[in-house]
Amino acid sequence: MFRARSADREIGGSLRFFNQRGALAGGYVAPGGRETPLTDLNINGEKISFGIPGAVGTWQLIGVMSGDRINGTFETISGVVPWRAVRGTAAAPAVSPTRR
Repeated sequence: MFRARSADREIGGSLRFFNQRGALAGGYVAPGGRETPLTDLNINGEKISFGIPGAVGTWQLIGVMSGDRINGTFETISGVVPWRAVRGTAAAPAVSPTRR
């Protein structure tokens, strides 16, 4: 399960990591099922970084792996967004926060 919360919405989905011809590869799977290949995937000890290309550019995510979890951040034009991923859990649909 992958979750990120920006100032105005929550982003859900899944991250997939796999071996592709002897190299680490991965993808971001949106709640609707569309998969986008990760770019610039790099692991150095417990640190991980990768890009998720999108219509308005590529989000560059950084994080720290600990057990079955990854916690990190990425930047958008509205600011720094925290994200987290948990191994082995199904992604829940993204839900927009309730405005008051």
